[in-house]
Amino acid sequence: MAFDGKTSLKEEEGRGLDSAILESLERHPERLPLEVFCEDGGWPGPWRAHIEEIRRSEDRVAAILSVSFAERISACCDLGSAKEEAGYYEIPRYGRLEVRWMPRSGDMTIRPLL
Repeated sequence: MAFDGKTSLKEEEGRGLDSAILESLERHPERLPLEVFCEDGGWPGPWRAHIEEIRRSEDRVAAILSVSFAERISACCDLGSAKEEAGYYEIPRYGRLEVRWMPRSGDMTIRPLL
């Protein structure tokens, strides 16, 4: 995944490195591997994240994120309930992700920490 174009680490630090990382993820939520945290065969709903830690070197940034979201599970078996109207019900889920960003190339990789 490309960050949002090539940039220097100094440019991103100027606007807040954690904000830059989170904004990029918000623009590309399909890149987050949240399915691995779903335990009941559902799919990830809206998510929120905050950065726990950022490590920087001259040519890369690594960040650890805590992510919370709702696992959405089909409500096809709950006939006549409010769940049926929405088509799903939700179970809160939590996970941690590692984001590695290479500012020179713009490449970003994301992996779940299990």
